[in-house]
Amino acid sequence: MGIIPQNEVQSALFDNTDHPKQNKVMAAMDRINKLMGKDKVRVAAQGFDRKWKLRQEKLSPCYTTRWNELLIVKV
Repeated sequence: MGIIPQNEVQSALFDNTDHPKQNKVMAAMDRINKLMGKDKVRVAAQGFDRKWKLRQEKLSPCYTTRWNELLIVKV
């Protein structure tokens, strides 16, 4: 990916982005990622790959309607 010169950035009709501030934020993120490693800090729009799952994601989708999927607890 090449660097786009500031005077060639396309903006929208109602663009109210504070470009100097955004440039400072991006430069800070680049410095942090250079020091700490790739993708330590990133924009939320980049998404993320989780290597873990929430406990609720481990539930059966039919956990309330299938008797054979209910847990059996012996005390």
